[in-house]
Amino acid sequence: MRLQILCGVTLSALCTPPYANPSQCYSIQNQDRKNYCLATAKGQKSYCYSIGEQDLKNLCLAQASNQKSYCYSIRSQDTKNQCLAMVR
Repeated sequence: MRLQILCGVTLSALCTPPYANPSQCYSIQNQDRKNYCLATAKGQKSYCYSIGEQDLKNLCLAQASNQKSYCYSIRSQDTKNQCLAMVR
């Protein structure tokens, strides 16, 4: 429930449960969002490196590698807090 609230407030279009069905990601037109979706759905951080927007790239890397250190590089305070809440 907590994740759903965070996703609804900050990055609703970007929040995907880890290791979801990646086939849906391919229909996303925005390349950054598509790569974020693929990284989180497949659990492969290599897709994160193709993301141009730095905050989203760091959020992606934090989630895909399960390392909070990436969260501290995020400039947006809301996104940084979301990242810290999601990554253990």
